[in-house]
Amino acid sequence: MSTSSTTSTNTPRYGAPPVIPKPIPITKNGVIKIKELRPWIRGFDLKCIILQHLSYRALKSIAEVEIHNFLVADDTAVCTLVIWENGQFYKSGDIVQITHGETRIHEGTFELTVNKNFGKIKVVDW
Repeated sequence: MSTSSTTSTNTPRYGAPPVIPKPIPITKNGVIKIKELRPWIRGFDLKCIILQHLSYRALKSIAEVEIHNFLVADDTAVCTLVIWENGQFYKSGDIVQITHGETRIHEGTFELTVNKNFGKIKVVDW
């Protein structure tokens, strides 16, 4: 008697892994507003005010990295800003200029991100 297998070798046992899109560069030059941001874009400039320092955590990998979360706003909307490293130098009330910013979805939350690989942030006048 011959028996045939009903399971396919191409089907993952626990379902397909989630697909995380890579950020795509945007084509708009100049300053963008928070209201215009979308997930998974990068390469934009943004000026906003830091409203509140939300949290701090240390991420341990090869080296320990400091991650600071802030609530930021401009005249159109509010969002979360995540600064990887050197976030301790920013405080509520600071006006910041972000160049080459990046957005993403992390644990179901929309985030504006500045890290050592992509994006710069500095305190400026409004």
